[in-house]
Amino acid sequence: MKIKFFIAIYFIFISFAFANEATLISEVEHYLNNIHTLSTDFKQLAPLDKQKSSSGKLYISKPGMLRFDYLAPKKLTIILRDENVMYHDYELQEVSYVSQSNYFFKLLSEKNIKLANDVKKISLSNNEIHLHIEKIIDNVNTNIMMIFSYNPMNLKEIRVNKNELEEYFLYFTNTKYNLNFDKKFFSLQRPQFYSAPY
Repeated sequence: MKIKFFIAIYFIFISFAFANEATLISEVEHYLNNIHTLSTDFKQLAPLDKQKSSSGKLYISKPGMLRFDYLAPKKLTIILRDENVMYHDYELQEVSYVSQSNYFFKLLSEKNIKLANDVKKISLSNNEIHLHIEKIIDNVNTNIMMIFSYNPMNLKEIRVNKNELEEYFLYFTNTKYNLNFDKKFFSLQRPQFYSAPY
């Protein structure tokens, strides 16, 4: 009789845990999908190479547009529209273009984000949600940890690891939502740089 009782309690606990995880995923999806545009200060750290630490501003305009303005230690702008990328190196006065697929960038700029199939683990503790995503595309194993404050919900940090070889952390502050951006601000045609709506 006791064994049946403990089995019943175990399955109730497991069912509750899965329901709780599904609720958290739904809340994160709701938060991300209600972001239409965003600007935020970021600090990027590379644990495997301390010299690659940098800071700047990130802008997102959905669907499919991102702009990273690296301000220190080197001034660099990266603009992404769908799978087209432009790099502008101010120091070298060079502009280059590539086409590449990046799950992390796609995740940030998708209009309708659905996480359930990619979430490996999600938990809530000390008013923080830790969401772990694992995705394998073209033999690249990408692990992403997204950390949110819970109440109110706000994206605080993203940790990205690719094939255990490339790792970087992004910390976000001064985040502003749903601003008006001129689409030229994300132009890939030539390096035109407009004043950003801070």
